[in-house]
Amino acid sequence: MVTALLRRALELLDAGDVDETITQTREIIETALEPESPSRGRKTSPFPTRVCRECGSKFYITTADQAFYYLHQYALPNHCLPCRAKRREAKSLKEAK
Repeated sequence: MVTALLRRALELLDAGDVDETITQTREIIETALEPESPSRGRKTSPFPTRVCRECGSKFYITTADQAFYYLHQYALPNHCLPCRAKRREAKSLKEAK
């Protein structure tokens, strides 16, 4: 599904004029769509490993995730996936009260 969304985003970018920001987005998307080498396994982020602010564990963000955050103009996360899930759960419980 992610691949289909990224391909659609590329089609939209090809349809009009692009500025520097969109060009950078296109590069991220194209990188995410490159076939993976079986010997190398899953692609890792071109960005350095990040450290979770809550638990201190190291984590990385895949190129597909980077494309998502960049396209939606979200900041890259500062918390690992398990800590983000805990924070969302705590927030939803707090809002339910």
